Amino acid sequence: MAGIHSFECKVKSITVLALSSLPLKINIRFCKCISWKAISLTKFGNEVRNIDELIESVYHNFEENHRDAVWLTDRAILTPYNDTVTKINNRLMEKLSWDVMTYT
Repeated sequence: MAGIHSFECKVKSITVLALSSLPLKINIRFCKCISWKAISLTKFGNEVRNIDELIESVYHNFEENHRDAVWLTDRAILTPYNDTVTKINNRLMEKLSWDVMTYT
């Protein structure tokens, strides 16, 4: 499967454990002979409709568990865009009831 990129990860999530690391045999950017096929990700989890559902499915009970380092390291949301990361981080921070402090 030339379209799959290999990677190394130390996260213990179910998604990472289900993936295989496959070495690339050809450079797919220069090959015009590849027939692209859709890859079904349904075996990895549930479909969500928006960022809030995604956050809730990955970080359920975030308010109670956000200080538990082991709990946090067992969860990850991967996204290719930094603006999406910022949105997810901001939504998670909104769930916490902290006093906002600004340092100048």
